[in-house]
Amino acid sequence: MKKRIMSCFMALALCLTLLPTAALADDSNHTAGDHTGFTKLWMKADGTLMKGDDTWNVSTDGYGSYLPLNTGKYYLETALVLKNAYIAIRGVDVTLCLNDKTISCGDNTDPNYMIGVYYNNSQDQIAGHLTLTDCQNNDGKISGGSQKAVLVGGGSTLDMYGGTITSSSGYGVNVNSSGNDNKKTTFNMNGGTITGSSGYGVLLDGGTAAEFTMSGGTISNNKGRGVLVQGGTFTMKDGATITDNTVTGNNGGGVYVNSNSTFNMEGGTISNNKATGGSNSYGGGVFVTSGSKFNMSGTAQITGNTASTDGGGVFVDSGTTFTVSGTPTITGNNNIRNGSNVTNNVHLFNNTITIGTGGLTESESTKPQIGVTVDSKYAPTDGNPVAITSTNATETYKDYFVSDSDKCLTQFNSTDSTVELAAVPKTELTSRNTKITITNTGGFVYSGTEITPTVTVTYDGNTPLNLGTDYTVSYANNTNAGTATVIVTGKDNYTGEVTQRWTIDKRIISVSNVTLKDKVYNGKVEDDPNKVTGVIFENLPTGAAQPDYTIKSVTYTDANVSAKEQNIDVEVKKNASGSARFAPQ
Repeated sequence: MKKRIMSCFMALALCLTLLPTAALADDSNHTAGDHTGFTKLWMKADGTLMKGDDTWNVSTDGYGSYLPLNTGKYYLETALVLKNAYIAIRGVDVTLCLNDKTISCGDNTDPNYMIGVYYNNSQDQIAGHLTLTDCQNNDGKISGGSQKAVLVGGGSTLDMYGGTITSSSGYGVNVNSSGNDNKKTTFNMNGGTITGSSGYGVLLDGGTAAEFTMSGGTISNNKGRGVLVQGGTFTMKDGATITDNTVTGNNGGGVYVNSNSTFNMEGGTISNNKATGGSNSYGGGVFVTSGSKFNMSGTAQITGNTASTDGGGVFVDSGTTFTVSGTPTITGNNNIRNGSNVTNNVHLFNNTITIGTGGLTESESTKPQIGVTVDSKYAPTDGNPVAITSTNATETYKDYFVSDSDKCLTQFNSTDSTVELAAVPKTELTSRNTKITITNTGGFVYSGTEITPTVTVTYDGNTPLNLGTDYTVSYANNTNAGTATVIVTGKDNYTGEVTQRWTIDKRIISVSNVTLKDKVYNGKVEDDPNKVTGVIFENLPTGAAQPDYTIKSVTYTDANVSAKEQNIDVEVKKNASGSARFAPQ
């Protein structure tokens, strides 16, 4: 009988050890304000920290000063102010309810992090586990840490169900799998908020064993991007939101996926994130660098993100694997160029999109929608399309992928089973299909400078074209009197050249004074035109030089040398009308 009882206890112990750590400690749904079985953490008026009825003493080792917690359930009865010591959860299993209270730092007393979840320092190296919750209004907060607010390392686990994590001088949560033989180190975010950090909202690093699964909650308003996957795997599910994060002078406003890292976006939303501040600001929503993987499936959405350079939604670098399946949406993302928004959803840099297992699917209400831009270095040209998917696409997929630019369109290549991006065939402008209308009224008169009338251009009778977008305008022979030409040249989606002639009239001028040599008697009233040494004209254009002219004749009223009255016939050679007669009195 004794052996049977012992066997039962051993079996029970074995079952308990096989349960996931979270199952032993998940008290996330306890009734608000009911902390039966919990130990209170509180602070006296003089700043002394208390654990239950005992003083919560600081311990010190090679890792620094810390406030240890043992396995158990705790709640904040008051706000706590930490001074140069962090809360340590080392090799123990802890549930902590913030209870609408805050854990913060005193002035200039920030520890490196506020809470450290780590393995113990003994030879057995047992991992730590923290279940973080807030049974009240979810306004409880962990705020501070000179490097990060919460560190999860050495094979340990953080399960977050509520509350807010923020660090004004560092990261929100750091999941670091280094140490403890690089064992799997896990952060499961089921609710709550990580916000307002000066650095990353969440950082995964230390090796490939770091794992972050986001099944709910929000990562928002962090100034060094939302999530940096520096190693390991980040999985995002329905109910999770990454929004309004910013990175300045760098890539990946929402999520940055570095080499040897994986991002599985199985659901949720990445929206309104920004990569801003210069020429090195790619991937407003997601930046996927060479050697990494981004798998997007389910009903995941990436929308409303912006980048100063390329990839407002997603930037897919060369050497990256970007796989889509299910019903994903990547729309409404932009680049900001010269103050204007330019649609740029998925930016492919010498790469294609892989169609994943199960392919893309649609229902009666939704279908996949992915906007695509190919980098200008590899963009399609007339007659030379570029593949944007792997070779297992079907013809319906050409409707799931949409060109971000009206200069291109998507088409299906039945030979290779790929979706391609092709240049839109250009429309040729000719004198038969294009009408140029000069809008200036009243005609044009020689002014001494170039004359550039405004025009409107209409294609095929009723389609107005836009200057600068559809065509450019130039002019020829448009200064001197005579026939001038306006030239309309097609641009972007239009090609060809069309001209329209128009007339510049001569300017009407008059003679105001003539200088000539004295008359020599020759028995005639006519005299030599070469005796005219100067003519002054009126009504010339402002700043214009005296025009070239010809003296046709000089005629006096009689043949005597004393004759003072004469008629001088002056003909201007160009840019002025006909001739003018000057008869001094």
